[in-house]
Amino acid sequence: MKILPPEVIVIRPPVEAYSLLIAVTGGCSWNSQTGGCRFCGTYKGIYGGIQPYAVRPLEDVLQDIDKYGKLHYDGFPVFLAGGNPTSLPTEHLATIIKYIRERIKNVPRVSCYARALDILRNNRTHRTNKR
Repeated sequence: MKILPPEVIVIRPPVEAYSLLIAVTGGCSWNSQTGGCRFCGTYKGIYGGIQPYAVRPLEDVLQDIDKYGKLHYDGFPVFLAGGNPTSLPTEHLATIIKYIRERIKNVPRVSCYARALDILRNNRTHRTNKR
């Protein structure tokens, strides 16, 4: 099977049809860890290939944000694309969201797919690091 880079496959919910899409991760970390959810075929054999979990370099993500800012995509919601961007460390996500708020005007919301366990893990890590 052909392995596709994270930027090739973007899966987003219909509510994000008019959102700016910023690829943060590719694939799904849960697929890598457990073989994935039984109900979900996303990132497994879709479009004739598989998309392994990968994290886009922060510099690349920030360049995408700069591009949208220069094109004056003001007032649009932003969707952080990827299987579960919340698998990233909290500081990494915070950097991305702060940069979005600095570079793109009037963003009404920033959203993404998430796994509750990733959010819980990040919350525990964040609290432990603050002590």
